Amino acid sequence: SYPFTRVGTRAHAIFDPISADPQQQSDCAGESVPSVIWGGNPMAIVQQDGIIFMRFESGDTMRRIYLDDTLPLTVREHTITGFSTGHWEGAELRIETTHLQAGVITNRGHPMSENARLSERYWRNLDSDNLQMELIVQDPVNYTEPVTLTREFVWSEEERVQSWNCISLGPRFIEPDID
Repeated sequence: SYPFTRVGTRAHAIFDPISADPQQQSDCAGESVPSVIWGGNPMAIVQQDGIIFMRFESGDTMRRIYLDDTLPLTVREHTITGFSTGHWEGAELRIETTHLQAGVITNRGHPMSENARLSERYWRNLDSDNLQMELIVQDPVNYTEPVTLTREFVWSEEERVQSWNCISLGPRFIEPDID
């Protein structure tokens, strides 16, 4: 169970996935953080020139984690992927994300305000090479205490993030059924 505030309880109770999910309106919409993390789609992580890029197949969503936070906070807008800074502690990647658009934590309607702050930890399981992840959501608008979620990404040497190459036929609820 989630430690909802009154606002969070109300938002969760009236959650409508059709109106809340941009991908219900257009298959080509990018997915938001953190819900894209739980989508089960392939992900690739690359570090290059002081930035870690997390690319998710679904929606061709690209996340940037800056290892050198030099921009003033007043310049940053709220976006679906927010603004993320990170650092390495040994073999563990730690990420802090702010400036997210209001939305949901997962596709089950657990609300998230634009004041939410995400703290993530990623580390590799040495026995399986799988990637472990812990997400802590701090959002006093919707939750009375931080919410902690965990996930394991299964490593597959054969898996590749494919290009999304999306062609939208309009909102999902009025699209023709195409196999």
